Amino acid sequence: MKINAINKDYQVISIQTKPVSRPSIGTQPINMEKGVSIYKDRGYNVTFGITARAGERVIGSNVRGLMAKINVKKETLTMLKERVSSAKSQEVIDAEDIISRYEYWEANSSDLWNKAVSAASAARKREKDLQNGWERFWFPNCGQDQYDAVMNSMYYEKRSHYDVGSYKYSEAKKIVDAYKETLRVSEENRAEQIKLMEETIKTMEDQIDLLSVRDAVNEAMNNTGGINDRIAGYDGLKNEIKRTFINPLIENVKAGNNNMHVPPAVMLYGATGCGKTSMLNAIQSQVKGYARVVDISASDNPDFIGYLNRNLKDARRHYLETRDNSKNNIGERTILILNEAEIYLAADPLNTGVSGMFYNQSDLKKLDNYNRYYDCPKNVTTMKSMLDYISKLPENESSPGCAATIFITSNYPHLIHRDLLSRDGEFGKMLSYAVRPAANNDLKEVIKYYFTKMSNLVEDIKYFAKQENCDDLIDSLTKVSDKGKDVLKEKARNKTIENLSIDPELKGFKNINMFIRGNNPSLVRGAYSNARIENIVKRAFVDYLENPAVPFEKYFFERKNQWGVDITPEAYRQFENICDMVENPEKFKQNQLNEIGEELRMLVKNYGNGEISDKELLALKLKVKDMKQRYKELSSQENLSETEKTIKEQYKDFLDSIQDVEFPD
Repeated sequence: MKINAINKDYQVISIQTKPVSRPSIGTQPINMEKGVSIYKDRGYNVTFGITARAGERVIGSNVRGLMAKINVKKETLTMLKERVSSAKSQEVIDAEDIISRYEYWEANSSDLWNKAVSAASAARKREKDLQNGWERFWFPNCGQDQYDAVMNSMYYEKRSHYDVGSYKYSEAKKIVDAYKETLRVSEENRAEQIKLMEETIKTMEDQIDLLSVRDAVNEAMNNTGGINDRIAGYDGLKNEIKRTFINPLIENVKAGNNNMHVPPAVMLYGATGCGKTSMLNAIQSQVKGYARVVDISASDNPDFIGYLNRNLKDARRHYLETRDNSKNNIGERTILILNEAEIYLAADPLNTGVSGMFYNQSDLKKLDNYNRYYDCPKNVTTMKSMLDYISKLPENESSPGCAATIFITSNYPHLIHRDLLSRDGEFGKMLSYAVRPAANNDLKEVIKYYFTKMSNLVEDIKYFAKQENCDDLIDSLTKVSDKGKDVLKEKARNKTIENLSIDPELKGFKNINMFIRGNNPSLVRGAYSNARIENIVKRAFVDYLENPAVPFEKYFFERKNQWGVDITPEAYRQFENICDMVENPEKFKQNQLNEIGEELRMLVKNYGNGEISDKELLALKLKVKDMKQRYKELSSQENLSETEKTIKEQYKDFLDSIQDVEFPD
């Protein structure tokens, strides 16, 4: 036997073996090379009980992997001690069912999603087709209920059954793997194998660098670690980004020609704290190897176009160099990250159309400032022409193509000139993706994600209790209160720390669906950002460590009720207006205020006839209330800019036109 290679997780990845003369039902150690125990099993030499090289400890990202291996060994040990026959227990049968469902979902979820979206979009279109003209101005989300109903029946209900989650899947794999290992052990040598397994577990645990575990806990509590490229929930957004941007980009690189069009520009926008940065990092991870990512954000750069052209030229050169140096003649594309693009590409503040009624005072000041300090009209005109060629693959240095996509992130996308949002060229238009506050299934998945992180932290901390310097390690944890540290040390001393537990599956929520509905984004209550949910969970974790006799979920509820939403009702309603302006830029170019007022008058009348719901009437009231408030704020100010004066007159004309509209109580 010869070991060819050992990977970073201390697993043998290449072994030359020879059959032994007699298949062995039992498992016996036969050799030790470089700290790796090699065992004989079923006629071949295989690995069993892998450890690190003598004197070395496992650190960094390998800690979690080694902990998982230790848990499998512990599960095996339990089965070895309790096994009375080789028959499958109900626990093993259930675990195999979980594995089967998870793997089915992994293989089929994309196809199920596409079919559901097609049917749901058709249902939404049928509902929207029943509307006329400016009715859509007042109800931009018309048809969403019909869309959601189809998506729930065709996708999310299936997901709730088949998508058991990676945590459950990994736990099920441990049970099944442990069961398979016990099958190799005969009754005659079971006692010997139990002893050997206990020694193996002890050896593996000795390899863990507790300081690394401590650092992992502190990183999670301080949010100083790397950004995860896994996004919880947001299936719709993730699938859409993959379909329209990631897949075309990868296929374009593989094909090496322009038959597969890649969008020239992509805009990712959303309310603060809702995950734009995390989503961007997920995209970067997805395209690794096919595109390099370059951040060209440079505030206060007066020559924006010159700066952008230099980076596009560099992108062209990078593609040609990587293509020429590639054995497969494949070059690497470039994604240019541009944060706060509205600074350079702002709309004309004196030509806002009806969108002016949705700008607040800070928006108006930004428009004035951007147009004063930067040559926005020239930038917009040049950018529009760039969108026709920058995504093309160049043939040589003088080709117009740059193999690039400009990726914009923005908190104020409605301030970007509408022509850039609506222009459709040879390689398509600028794509825009809204990262909305999580709702329904997305909200549930986000909460589960952060509960899982805290559950993992509990398991990490439990390892401290086994160490002689346990107290010192616990004292070194940050963001854990002194009271919490004292509780952990006491539980370590009296051997009850194993009782700590946080359920990542949210079983402690008595009615999770009702809870989600009650905390969905609301025009009246506002919304929770993902960042607020994460902070609530972290604070609840600190509370839980101080008194773990109370279930973790109770602390979560208490902190949630204490802190409340961080996206106010007004801010959430403004965000919904922003989404409408970005997704329907052509509609907001117009300035037909009288027609909008007539539509409002008709809708209120329709409410009296029972044709619109109480919920829709409330949406109308709130939209008019916000307009009146913004007009009041402008009217109370002196020394208004020309832009503010224009918008003030727009408000006045519109509000005068609907003075006779009386909303029912």
